[in-house]
Amino acid sequence: MSLLGEFPLLEGEVTLNGCLGYVSQQPWVFSATLRENILFGSPYDKTKYDQIIHCCALVKGVIGDIGTFDELYARGTELYELMENTDHKEQDLHNLDVKEDLTESDGPIKTEDSEQMAEEDQSEGRVGISIYRQYLVSCSGFITVPVILLIGFTVHGANIAADWCLARWAEFHELQTFSGLASSSTPSNCENCSTIPGPLNSSNLVNLTFPMTLMPNITMATQNSLLNSSQESGFLSDYYMTLHTVLSTSYVGLVFIFTALFYTFTTLASRRLHDKMFWILLGAKSHFFYSNPVGRILNRFSRDIGLIDEMLPRIFLFVVQLSFMVIVLVLATCIINPWLLIPVLIMTVFIVMLRYYAMHTLRETKRIEAIARSPMYSHVSDTLVGIHTIRALGKRDQFIQEFDSLQNTHTSAWFIFLSSYRWFGIRSLFAVYIYFNIVIYISLIIRHGFGLTSGLLGLSINYCLIIADPFEYLVRMTAELENAMTSVERVLSYTHLEQEASKDSPHPPPSDWPQSGEITLCNLSLSYTSDGPQVLKNISCSIKSKEKIGIVGRTGAGKSSLMIAILRMAEPSGDLIIDNINVLKIGLHELRKQISVIPQDPVLFSGTLRRNLDSFDEYSDDQLWKVLGQVQLSDKVSSSQGGLSMEVLECGQNFSVGQRQLLCLARAMLRFKKILILDEATANVDQ
Repeated sequence: MSLLGEFPLLEGEVTLNGCLGYVSQQPWVFSATLRENILFGSPYDKTKYDQIIHCCALVKGVIGDIGTFDELYARGTELYELMENTDHKEQDLHNLDVKEDLTESDGPIKTEDSEQMAEEDQSEGRVGISIYRQYLVSCSGFITVPVILLIGFTVHGANIAADWCLARWAEFHELQTFSGLASSSTPSNCENCSTIPGPLNSSNLVNLTFPMTLMPNITMATQNSLLNSSQESGFLSDYYMTLHTVLSTSYVGLVFIFTALFYTFTTLASRRLHDKMFWILLGAKSHFFYSNPVGRILNRFSRDIGLIDEMLPRIFLFVVQLSFMVIVLVLATCIINPWLLIPVLIMTVFIVMLRYYAMHTLRETKRIEAIARSPMYSHVSDTLVGIHTIRALGKRDQFIQEFDSLQNTHTSAWFIFLSSYRWFGIRSLFAVYIYFNIVIYISLIIRHGFGLTSGLLGLSINYCLIIADPFEYLVRMTAELENAMTSVERVLSYTHLEQEASKDSPHPPPSDWPQSGEITLCNLSLSYTSDGPQVLKNISCSIKSKEKIGIVGRTGAGKSSLMIAILRMAEPSGDLIIDNINVLKIGLHELRKQISVIPQDPVLFSGTLRRNLDSFDEYSDDQLWKVLGQVQLSDKVSSSQGGLSMEVLECGQNFSVGQRQLLCLARAMLRFKKILILDEATANVDQ
C-alpha cells in the first residue's frame, strides 16, 4: 500500500518508473460485463484478449453481466479476472498485494498461470512483487510488501392551506351576514369528498383526515358566529369572552391533536412498509442478491422510504385540505349564482381528462427517474470497494467520467419529469383562467334577468378569483400524489419476493441431532435459477463420521456450490441425508444452526468483537479468550482498547484479511458443531 501511495511514508521515498499493475488481496469485480472488467478501460485487442483468457484459464467468450454479489462466479474466477485486468494493461510493474494471490486457484492452474505470466514478465522486463518464494525465482526482481446511513419533517407547511381556507371561509361568513344570505352553506357540506386515487387503498387515511380538517373549521366557524352576535348586541359580555377563549383554545388544541394523529398514523404505515420489506428481503432467495446490484436495493431503503416518510403525508394532507377549500368555494359560488354550475362542470370534466392524459407520461417518467437513480448508487458502492485498484491502475478519471455519465442520465430523466409536470401545470392553470372568464361573462349576461345585485355579482367574481390558484394547485398536487405513490409501488414490489423454504418445520429433528455428523448425498443436483444450468448434477457420495474430506476441482467446478447445496442457500434436488434425516424436509434454521462454516470471504459485522464471535451471548468471556488464543489472536485483542468490547469497523476494516479469517475460525470453533465446512478458510493465513 505504501508503494501505491495509499499509506503515508514516515521517512524515505518511493520512486516508481513505468506503469504499475496491481492485483488486490481480495478480488474485486464491478457491475459490468466480464469483458469490461477485464479490459478496465483499455482498448479491445482480440488477439491479446484471447491470449489472456487462455493464460488465466477462463472460459473463452463469456461476456455476460456481473452482478454486485454475483457468487455464481467462484472467487478464483474473480482473481483470474483481476489478473487479466492487470495483464491486458501493458504494465512494467505487477504488484500482487497478497500472501496468497493464487492460493484460491487450483494447483495445476496456479502453476501454469504463474509460469506463463513469469515468461511474459521476463520478456517484457517487468518486475513481479509477491511473497511466494516458489514464484520469486521466475521473476526478474521482487520486493516484499506488508498487507494492511433522521428524516425530520414539520407540520407547519401542512397547515398553510388550512389557514388559508379558514380565512376565506370566515370572510365568506361575514359577507353572508352583511348581504342577508342564508347561512346554510357551511363547511360541513364538504363531507362528500372521494378518496385520493392511487395504487393503495387509502380510505382509512381519508377517514382520519376528514375529522382533522372539519373539527377545527367548525370550531372556528362557531367562534366567528359568536363574535358577530356579540358585536350586533353592542358589547362583549363575560359569557362571550369566556366562550371565545375556550373556542380559541379548542381550535389550537384540535389542530395540534389531529395533525399529530395524522403524522403518527402515516409514520406507522411507513414503518410497517419498511419493516415488511426488510424482513421479506432477509428471507429472499440468494439468486435475488446475485442478480440485483446493491444500489438498486439501497434505492428502495433510502429514496423511496424517504419519500414515503416525508413527502407523501405532506402531499396527501395538502390534497385533502385543498379539496375542502375548493368544494366550499365552488358551493358558495353556485349558491349565489346557480348558472355558474355549468362552467364548473365543464371545467371539472376538462381538468379530469387533461389529468388522465398527462398522468400516463408523468407516472412513467417518474418511474424512469427512479430506475436511473439505482446505477449511481451501484457505481458509488463498487468504486468504494475497489478504490485501491482504481487508484493503482490510474482509472480515477475513467470512474469519475462514468459517474458523471450516470448522473447526467439521471438528471435527464429528472428534467423530463419536471418538464412534463410543468406542462401539466400550465395547461391546468390555463383551464382555470378560461373558467374564470366564462364565469364573468355569464354573470354579466344573466345579471338583470335573475336580479343579481352588484354585491352578489362582485361576491361571485371574488370567489372565482380566490378559487383559481388553489384549484390549479390542487390538480397538480393530486398528480404529484399519484407520482409519489410510485415509491409505495416500488417498496411493495419488494414485499412479494420469492422466499426461501420455511425456517421451521412441523416435525423438527431431535434436540441432540446430529449425533455423529454422517452425510449422505444421493443424486444431488443444484441450479441457481429455475431455468439456469445445473452447477451440480447427480452427485452421490457418503461421508462418515469424523472423516475429513477435501473437495478438489478446478476453478468453477462447483466446490463452493456443494457447500451452498448443503446449507440450502439454493434449493437442490435429490436427497441430502444427515444422520438418517433428509435435511431437505426440515426447516432452514433447524439445519443451519447445526453446521459451522468458514467461508472464502471472511465476514465481520459492525459492532463489538464479542458480538461478532458470540452473537447470542451463549458463551463466557473465558471461552472467548480460549478460542482467540487457539487462533493466535489473543495478543492482538488484549493489546487493543476495549479487549472483547473493541469496535469492529465496517466489514472488519481494522483487521487484515488473514485476521478476519482467523476470527471466523474462532467463531466456528466456539460453536463446536458436528459438521464443519471450510471453503478456502486459510487462503490468507500464514503457513
